[in-house]
Amino acid sequence: QTGAPRSVQTNDDFAGVGPGSGNSGDANDGFGTRWIVNGNIPQTGGFGANTQWYAFKTGVNILQPAQGTFTNQRSRNIFYQPGFQNWNFGLFKNFYTTESQFITMRFEVFNWLNHPNWGGSSGGGLDLNPNDANFGKITFKDGQRQLQLSLRYTF
Repeated sequence: QTGAPRSVQTNDDFAGVGPGSGNSGDANDGFGTRWIVNGNIPQTGGFGANTQWYAFKTGVNILQPAQGTFTNQRSRNIFYQPGFQNWNFGLFKNFYTTESQFITMRFEVFNWLNHPNWGGSSGGGLDLNPNDANFGKITFKDGQRQLQLSLRYTF
């Protein structure tokens, strides 16, 4: 599945309208001041703490809006986090003790391929705040394999 769409924005008030005006918020909730995207920004596809997912250059292809203005560029959700995969597997067997009573043994594996999801499947691991040192980097991963075994007695 493709990654979650995101925007380059901060909670800075460049327009000068103050809190409560819909111009502040965080980059994950769709509110805040969107920065100006200048040109085509290549996706490097790098993972880990020291590599960039996008080759951003603040001041070159990511520009701060002018003071006292709103960004008029249609720039919401134009960048995508890495895609994610989730493969689950399950087996079960019924053991009958009588004709109407049985024990179900179930074994389940979540993310059985143990494929890491860089940036998380919920859409929060790509840092798109130009003021942060990790701007353009994937800051975490999730999706480790989980095993589950269960017994159920049905009567």
